[in-house]
Amino acid sequence: MSGRYDPLDLPIGSVFQKNWTIALKLGQGGFGAVYKVQDNERQEKFYALKSSSNQAEQDYLHCFPVNKKIERTNIVNSVLKMDTNVLLKVRSKKHICRFIACGRNEEINYLIMSLAGPNLEDLFEKSPSHKFSASTTLQIAIQGVEALKDVHDAGFLHRDVKPANFALGRDSQARVLKLLDFGLARQILTNEGKLRPPRKALGFRGTERYASVNAHDSKELGRHDDLISLFYMIMEFKNGCLPWGVNDEFDVVGDKKKTALVGRLLLLSTICPSDEDYMYKTIVAAFVNSDRLDFQNKMWLMLCVLQEKGWTNIPKRLQQIYASISKWTYFKTPDYKWLMNQFALVANDEGVSLDTPFDWETEQPPKDTKKDSRQVSEYPYERQYEAEKTVRCKPKKESEEKDEEE
Repeated sequence: MSGRYDPLDLPIGSVFQKNWTIALKLGQGGFGAVYKVQDNERQEKFYALKSSSNQAEQDYLHCFPVNKKIERTNIVNSVLKMDTNVLLKVRSKKHICRFIACGRNEEINYLIMSLAGPNLEDLFEKSPSHKFSASTTLQIAIQGVEALKDVHDAGFLHRDVKPANFALGRDSQARVLKLLDFGLARQILTNEGKLRPPRKALGFRGTERYASVNAHDSKELGRHDDLISLFYMIMEFKNGCLPWGVNDEFDVVGDKKKTALVGRLLLLSTICPSDEDYMYKTIVAAFVNSDRLDFQNKMWLMLCVLQEKGWTNIPKRLQQIYASISKWTYFKTPDYKWLMNQFALVANDEGVSLDTPFDWETEQPPKDTKKDSRQVSEYPYERQYEAEKTVRCKPKKESEEKDEEE
């Protein structure tokens, strides 16, 4: 490929950095794109190439094969640095896409990694019942905890856990979940393995539908916040909805989550039951900052509200799981083994097997429509770039930006 590079428009069939041929564009956003590329030396091999604009950096950096040492100073200057850093730290884990290469030239930063299959958001939207079975949901839950444990153990938080950021593997790993998109990740452990102290007055991080209350309150996120986001995701898969709407404003979503944490069903049944907004505002005002209820009562009342708002038939053990992870703090190392065991016990309680096929492995494919005509297995990354169209990071102060880079 000659001339200037445009990360949003690498021509199909062109050769990139001598080693790769652009085979297909998989997705695009305002600052970059994802392509399917063919390895020119081993033409049966295909990978995903993530590219982003590199206006500031002018030095040329050759493609780094996986068996070569990566210079940290070069990675730190890359727009895709966090994706690269995380993939390098957890490259041997089954729930993470395999790092292949990275580099930059005067126009483009790029990262090449193994391809993934369809993401869970697309599969969920295509589900005929718009929900997953108990078996599929609990298999996702257990694999999701495993994936987050791998990332946390490597010293990072994901901070944007949601269905679009989980995809299936390919070929022999078609039943293995892959955790994608570490653009909002943060290193929580130092290189010596010590927990970094929490910061104050931060901007919002994540996707509001799945973000924890701590994210809405602009607090430092911990490992338990990733797990709370996973729990929201699991409950949506199980019940087909969440208590807060897709079109709710940012502050409304945050208020409803706080209401769920401390709301009271008795009040919900008596205060203007036909006016949801008034109910939520009243409950939030009365209980968010109240110490009148102890933690256990708040958890019980929260579950009542969730059932009232659409999380119906919540198994008791799932109630206990949510109560436990909501009680964990920034400083606590989550008990991942206990959590996975609890999800397995939920399956046992409900009499479902964790070895059955996923729902999409047995369902008939949907009829082609304009929306669904593409091969979804080639588009696991598109949702990541769609997220750039919405505000994922609220503005932060100069001092916070400096702290983020440390």
